[in-house]
Amino acid sequence: MIILTSKTVKIRKPCFCFGCGREMPKGSVMVRNDSVRDGTFMHLKWCSVCVEYWSEYMDDGDEISEGDLRTENPENWEAIREEMEIDKGGE
Repeated sequence: MIILTSKTVKIRKPCFCFGCGREMPKGSVMVRNDSVRDGTFMHLKWCSVCVEYWSEYMDDGDEISEGDLRTENPENWEAIREEMEIDKGGE
């Protein structure tokens, strides 16, 4: 996958996080990556938990399928979610 652009956006309608598959409510802040994979152009949105998990536990060049990041290492993903969402009062 080649990432063409990456930016932080506030979503205007509910959407699903590519990394974990959770539905994020309107107004959530997510990272939008415009990318190309196998000749297909994609717009992928990532929640802050998945962005943090990816930066801590994944390597450049790693690839996942939609919704698989949360199941890749559930204990570490959940620990980050608790730290980011529960301790700070939610996304």
